[in-house]
Amino acid sequence: VVTPSGFLADTPDFAARHSSVLFSLALCSVLFYPVQFAYSLTVSNMAVPILLSSLALLALSATAFAAAPNTQEKIPVKVYFESYCPDSVKFLTQQLYPTFLTRLGQYMTVSLIPYGKATTQRSETGDITFTCHHGEKECQGNKVIACALKSSSSSFEDQFKFINCTSSIVAANTKMEQYPINDCAAGSNFKAYDIQMCADGTNGTEYLEEYGNRTSELTPSLTSVPTVVLGEKYVEADSKMAVSDFRKALCSKISGVKPSECTKNAAVSLQTAVLPLVAAFLLISRL
Repeated sequence: VVTPSGFLADTPDFAARHSSVLFSLALCSVLFYPVQFAYSLTVSNMAVPILLSSLALLALSATAFAAAPNTQEKIPVKVYFESYCPDSVKFLTQQLYPTFLTRLGQYMTVSLIPYGKATTQRSETGDITFTCHHGEKECQGNKVIACALKSSSSSFEDQFKFINCTSSIVAANTKMEQYPINDCAAGSNFKAYDIQMCADGTNGTEYLEEYGNRTSELTPSLTSVPTVVLGEKYVEADSKMAVSDFRKALCSKISGVKPSECTKNAAVSLQTAVLPLVAAFLLISRL
C-alpha cells in the first residue's frame, strides 16, 4: 500500500494503526457516494474511480479489524500432560496444536511439561525410578517427549510437530506398548536413533526428573491432566476453559484488537457489507 506521503507500508500493520480513521473515511465515502456519482457525471467520467477508492478504503478498514498484527507480549501457555493419557493426547492433537498452527501461534509461548501424575523415587545409591499414571510405557513415552523437547538441534516447531505426531498415533491406540518414535521422527527432522538412545539413557531420566520438579512447583498441586496455565498464575476456570475450548480461552487473554481467528463473526459481517458494494461497482463499470 502506498501511503499519501509516497512510501510503501505494510498493509495489515498500517491498517491496524489507523483502523478507526480508515473505517470513518470509508463509511463517509460510501454514504456520500450518490452525491459524488451525480456530480461526477456532470463533470467528467470519474464515477468508477470514485467508487473504486471508496471500496479500497472499506477493504483496508476491514483488514484492520480482521487481520491486525500482534503488538502485545506473547501469552505464556504451560501444559502439564501425560504421553498416554487419553484426555492429554486429545487436547494436544485437537486443540493446542491446531491452534498453534494458525496465526494465534504468534500470540503465545508454549511450554510442554510431560510428567502429569507420575512420581519420582531416588534410592540411597542415587538411582532414579518413576511410577507413571498409565504404567511403564507412559514413563518411556514421557522420556521420549522430554528428550525431543531438550533437543538443542531442533526448533520448537519441529519438536511440537513430533509430539503431535506421536500423540495422534497414541490417541488412536492408547494400549500400544511401544511409543511410536520411528513413525514420527523423520517427518519432524529428528533421528529416531538419537531420541531412543536419549530416552533409554541417563539423559532421559534426568530430563524427566526435571519436568517432575517443574510439575511439583505448580500451585495448587496438579490434580488432573491436562492442566493448562494461561499467563503466569494457575486459574482453575482458565484451565477448564482451555481444555474444552483452547482457542476461546486464548482469545480471552488477548488485549486490544484481536486477530481474525478470534473474531470470525465480525470478519464475516464486514465481508457481507462489502459484497453489495462490489456488485454495485461491477454494475456501474458497465455503464
